[in-house]
Amino acid sequence: MCACIYVFTKLRIYSIIWLILHFSFMNTSPINKRIFLIGMPGCGKTSAGKKLAKKIKLPFFDLDKEIEKAYGSSIPEIFKEKGEAFFRTLESEQLEQLIKSQPKAVIACGGGTPVFHQNIEKMKEAGLVIYLELSLYELEKRLQSQKANQRPLLNHLATLSDKLFEMYEARKDFYAQADISINANQAFDKIVDQSIERIENYSG
Repeated sequence: MCACIYVFTKLRIYSIIWLILHFSFMNTSPINKRIFLIGMPGCGKTSAGKKLAKKIKLPFFDLDKEIEKAYGSSIPEIFKEKGEAFFRTLESEQLEQLIKSQPKAVIACGGGTPVFHQNIEKMKEAGLVIYLELSLYELEKRLQSQKANQRPLLNHLATLSDKLFEMYEARKDFYAQADISINANQAFDKIVDQSIERIENYSG
């Protein structure tokens, strides 16, 4: 009788251990690194990033939102009150903070993030950088439907086309340093699937 109880107890313990290990494995992301999404305003970094993070079971962070939480003001308010140079310093500081605090995460960066304070180098050293590439024509169509005050560098809609071209020309060399480029002119599910495939096959 005692022997039966002993065996039964051991079996229950082994079963519990197996369940713990099984569900721990199920909740572990197969991608063990930071993923940074970069690209022009309106290319879909936040929307694609949320879906990507959910699919690969990693936390998601929107760098602009993290800046707003840390500073206590919206991005347009920071630009208006302090100027772009001040904002870019905050942006770089918050990026560094996320890198320090998040060993594995999907991080959607601002359109200008890679350009300033050696941020593109910091991101490439800390993880994989994915560039979501979208034509200026498609970007303009998307941005025309958004409120101008949401994007302080694009708040003159009458000259949106010229502003996008000017912005892209200033940033394209930084975007080109990304580890992976994905065509963003497709459904977000396809962007996510292609991103995962490219990440898994990336050899550096």
